[in-house]
Amino acid sequence: MHNEDELLDDISFEEQSEQNTQLITASTGKRFLNNLIDGIVIQCFAVPIQLGMSLADDNLTSLVLTFGAQFAYYTLLESLNNGKTLGKMATGTRVVSDYGYQAEGGAIAIRSLCRFVPFNAISIFFNENSIMWHDKWSSTIVIDEKQSTLPE
Repeated sequence: MHNEDELLDDISFEEQSEQNTQLITASTGKRFLNNLIDGIVIQCFAVPIQLGMSLADDNLTSLVLTFGAQFAYYTLLESLNNGKTLGKMATGTRVVSDYGYQAEGGAIAIRSLCRFVPFNAISIFFNENSIMWHDKWSSTIVIDEKQSTLPE
């Protein structure tokens, strides 16, 4: 009987822990600022690459390197920096899994690839929760850190 009581205590603790989780998605304004700041940072890497390749008259390599720089920026920072790019650090937001846990590397890589889908940037306006296609397709969300309560 004692073991059953311990089991019930564990179950109620887990339910309480899940009930305390509250994920507040980042506002459209914060998402816009994230993209603006991150876009400026990415351009700091992309413009020299594009200039160098245009002098070499190699547009394909320029395009591949520019996309590679963007993919690397988002994937590395969000994977190694607790879901935060420089833009997210500035706005107090971060990427987490749909359940509030740290997003895994595979989900971050999918997010980064999905950013290249046409019209992804305006997909934020197609729903009321500020969720973009790259969030939805990678089972992640961008949360407001100060307003959210994450699972333990």
